[in-house]
Amino acid sequence: MILRAACAALAVSLCASAAIKKIYVVERTDVLDGRSFGKTGPYERVIAKAHFVVDPKAEANQRIRDIALAPVNADGLVEFSADLYVLKPRLQNQGNGTILYEVSNRGGKGLVSTFSYAAGSKDPRTAPEFGDLFLLEQGYTLVWLGWQFDIPEEAGNVGIAVPRAEGVSGIVRSEFVPNEKTTRFSLGDRNMKPYPVADPDAPGTQLTVRDTPDGPRRVIPRAQWKFWDNTGVEMAAGFLPGKCYDVVYTAKIPPLAG
Repeated sequence: MILRAACAALAVSLCASAAIKKIYVVERTDVLDGRSFGKTGPYERVIAKAHFVVDPKAEANQRIRDIALAPVNADGLVEFSADLYVLKPRLQNQGNGTILYEVSNRGGKGLVSTFSYAAGSKDPRTAPEFGDLFLLEQGYTLVWLGWQFDIPEEAGNVGIAVPRAEGVSGIVRSEFVPNEKTTRFSLGDRNMKPYPVADPDAPGTQLTVRDTPDGPRRVIPRAQWKFWDNTGVEMAAGFLPGKCYDVVYTAKIPPLAG
């Protein structure tokens, strides 16, 4: 099933160096059981996956770091996909003709809670999650499109799946300040996906600790800690609350996202 109306305005902003290849609809359902919102009438929810292609040789795309290392299709184009979530008037001509597009923070959705005094939700389904209905009664089309590559796969999140540079590795620094004593922490920021460890024993691998953000670093002996699952760090003695820990390690297959 191809979604056309909701993506038409989004496509306007794309230049010749990038294009929407296809959009697959995963779900298309009524909002609040099809109730009418003022003169706008009923709304529908569209959850989809948008597939894109970009020309790695186009001048506008040279700002994408290492795009030349991305795999290409038979046409020499780089492919990627993103989660798309739309709340729109069922009858498009009864809307106000305006899209409100939120640049999603960590895969979430804040438009409705911000403008309609609604309960926060990544997938609004109930009356409290639509608040005072201001945006819907005014006829806005609400759009979210994933753009962060390290979003965890959790219900309601919108993220982006980008190509990776196979065979490429590099140095990464991960910082962590625990709120309470713990024996493990992720190399990613909070619950975000980390860059995976390429070689736990690579030269330069190091864990340090500081008492304050601008304090001197003290190296923690390698025998006292280890990596777990190539995505985190573990230390039997525990990481102390308020201390600043830094891990420097070699990561692999980086996403081509910047």
